[in-house]
Amino acid sequence: MRRSLTLFALALLSVRLLIQPMVSYGQDTSEAAVKTAFLYNFFKFVDFPGSDNLTQYTLCTYQDNLGDSLLTLLDKHVAGKPLIVLRTQDLEQLKYCQIAYLGVSAVTVAAQLKRFPVLTVSSVPNFAEQVGIIGFTVKDNRLSFEVNLATANIAHVYINAKLLKLARYVYSD
Repeated sequence: MRRSLTLFALALLSVRLLIQPMVSYGQDTSEAAVKTAFLYNFFKFVDFPGSDNLTQYTLCTYQDNLGDSLLTLLDKHVAGKPLIVLRTQDLEQLKYCQIAYLGVSAVTVAAQLKRFPVLTVSSVPNFAEQVGIIGFTVKDNRLSFEVNLATANIAHVYINAKLLKLARYVYSD
């Protein structure tokens, strides 16, 4: 019974940590920091193929605008495994990442990654609607996200229902 309560409390804390960045960001919290928090928490609500065999999780960025906010992820772990953050300009490396945050050329890069088990994320407008899996959106100074479930299924990346409930919009076809 005590173990069940502990697991339940941890689940609630995880959801709280995911929702917390959805609040408005102001002078004290930059948009990049909020996006970084989202990226970290996405790992907790996504199942990647072969994750039982992974020795680490990798968050890659390509042409990102996250600045030093990624430094907050140093020494973080996901499911007891180290989280590695890799800024790269090499498209081949992105195929081996679990999450790839894509900048300016996000649509082109995501199209190349479509059949790989990579959760593609970007702030490019209409990213999730077009070809990506998760697209950040900002409305009234609030950061949220949209999910393209059909694209996630093609990549064999399975998004937990709890995360889908928090999405501003879910594309299913």
